[in-house]
Order: sequence, then structure tokens, then C-alpha cells
Amino acid sequence: MRYEKTVEEYVEVIDDLLEDNPVARVKDIAAARGVTLPTVSSAMDKLQELGLAKHERYGFVTLTEAGKTLAAELDTIHRTFRKLFVEVLGVQEETAEKDACNLEHYISPGTQEALMRFLVYLEHCPRGSEKMLKLYHDCFLFTNQLENCGECSARVLKEIEAQIKVKSTH
Repeated sequence: MRYEKTVEEYVEVIDDLLEDNPVARVKDIAAARGVTLPTVSSAMDKLQELGLAKHERYGFVTLTEAGKTLAAELDTIHRTFRKLFVEVLGVQEETAEKDACNLEHYISPGTQEALMRFLVYLEHCPRGSEKMLKLYHDCFLFTNQLENCGECSARVLKEIEAQIKVKSTH
């Protein structure tokens, strides 16, 4: 089940805090999110209502089993995006991290599953997935060096040049 981005972000923050501590404190959640204590208290009421967290008034915060499951799912989605962006597409680490954080809250479960299957294919298929990735990483579309792209047909090169012109006019 998908939740609002803010709900998912609170679950992630609580999960991160619980990695280092047996419980999370409202003041630590507020500091991590850059919000006020009353804002966190309202969010904790919502998480409790949704069955994702337990919070005793002026007490500690823990995740329920449903909250832990959601946190694990979000972590998997995040790692999948980050890996795709860095290892396949060559995006800088910092940008990939930010983009993964943003996209993990909006992707549909079907697209998430398709991306995960594609990454498993790239990593493990014995029929040439490594070769396919190397071909892409050597291609002009990845390197931006047209002179190294002697294998492309005239049609592909024309399309690349057209894309460059479109990009430069924006």
C-alpha cells in the first residue's frame, strides 16, 4: 500500500533512528526532519492512526510491523533507483541519492517491480547483460564523445545530432 510522501518520509526517519537506538524520540525526529515538536506530534498521531507507528504521549516512538515492512520496501525502492542511476546511467552519486529519495515515494509498484527485474537481468543474466551494459557505457549516448562511436549507423547518428540540437535550443 502506498501512503502520502510525508507519511513515508516519517517512517523512513523513524526507521533510520531505530537503527542506532532501541526507540526514537520526538525531538530526534523533529531534528531529522527540520520541523517543530508539535508538527512531529501531529504526524505521530497520523502514523498511529494508519497503524504504522506507536507513540505514547511524551514517550518514545516505535514502528509497528506494518511500519517496519513499509520502511523495508522504501529502502529497497531507494537502493534500486540509486543503483540504476549510478551504475547503469552514470549519474553522479549525490544527484542519484537525491533523485532516488524523491522518486521512491511516487513510483507505482508495477514500475518498481519492472525496474528491479531489469537490474537483476543486468547483474545476472549469462546471455550478455554485461556486454549490453558495456556497449551502452561505450556509446556516445553515455560518453558524449561522438568520435568513439564508429559503430552507429547514419540514421542513429542523425537522431543523436537532432537530439543535441533540440537540447541546445531549450
